[in-house]
Amino acid sequence: MSGNVRQQQAAVENIVLSLAFILVALVFVLGFAWLKAHAAISRAVLEFMTFQILHFDWMHGRYNLANEIRAIPASSLSVIELLRVVGEVSALFALPLSIFVTVLGIVLVIYAPASRHATPLDLNGLMRVQAPVFRSIAAYLPRRLVPVAPSLPVPRPADPALHLGEWLTCHALNETGAFQRDQAVAALETQLGKPWSGIDQAPGPARMMIAVCGLHACRRRKEAAALLGLVSESLAANAAGEGDTGPDHPLVLSPSIMQAVDRILAESDVRNIVEPVLRQHGFVTTAVMGLLNFARARAGLLPPAQFNFLKLVDRNLWYALQSLGFPVSETEDGPFPNPKIEALGARAHWQTERAEGTALVLPHIEMAIELMVARVTAAIAKQQQLKDLR
Repeated sequence: MSGNVRQQQAAVENIVLSLAFILVALVFVLGFAWLKAHAAISRAVLEFMTFQILHFDWMHGRYNLANEIRAIPASSLSVIELLRVVGEVSALFALPLSIFVTVLGIVLVIYAPASRHATPLDLNGLMRVQAPVFRSIAAYLPRRLVPVAPSLPVPRPADPALHLGEWLTCHALNETGAFQRDQAVAALETQLGKPWSGIDQAPGPARMMIAVCGLHACRRRKEAAALLGLVSESLAANAAGEGDTGPDHPLVLSPSIMQAVDRILAESDVRNIVEPVLRQHGFVTTAVMGLLNFARARAGLLPPAQFNFLKLVDRNLWYALQSLGFPVSETEDGPFPNPKIEALGARAHWQTERAEGTALVLPHIEMAIELMVARVTAAIAKQQQLKDLR
């Protein structure tokens, strides 16, 4: 990324230098032309001003004014004096031109409005056009999702990301609205998923993403994209009767999809490349996070938009993977964007495992707990409602 920034800066510098050179050359050429032929240039400009007055000015005395301009000695005019003559002649046309432009604008607004060429922006139609190429969006084609408030205390799979107050309402507040630290810690630990015990024991959504990342890490990017498209298209069949909020419960990957996933995971080249990475993590969610990061490092971009249908299947895993975002540094330990509250625990444990370089079988979410407790403590000190925190 830093190399690209340097290239962009160099390109901008080249453009600025080129423009500066062109400007200097233009000034030199114009100055040289004025020194060598200023009389001819001045006479041509004065004749053009005379032509304008005689043909486009309906004021009385235009012939006298034209004769006065013709009588000006062109050879003795300076640049400033020539510009002054041009300005005074142009001022004669200011009022009629302003009236003409105003009338023309009114006519266009009334009889030729730009809205006659406008049509409603059909985002669903745009998605249908793109679906044959970007197959991973197929899961959302039959769904007409609209912005809605999250369903509390149990959010629906397609609901927007929870704010801190909404998450606390779901997991860490009692009936009186008081903060329950133990419940918050338990909810953060839940984000880690099940303890890692091998690929074959991982849940279906995790195995699917392991297969995708494995293909990507093997630089079989087209096959990885095809698998994502196949999974997304299979989820489109379950959209009937869901309404504007999407499914009420997580969708389940079909047996045929899982058979295709397991066939990929049975390939020795895929398995051999993913297993060493997965063994460096103690929980399912952090293992898939590590594998996604590894696959991106080996084979390039694999953005969350390519697997955003995962949110309909496993919301917890989706927000954990989405929290990785895009590395903004070429170094392995480059910074990452801030996670949503629904992935804070997973990110904290994952970052600790990266720092230690080994699998941690017990939750290490101290960073997430400290951040949350600090925010809650500050809100209580200000007498803010915890459920309203953003």
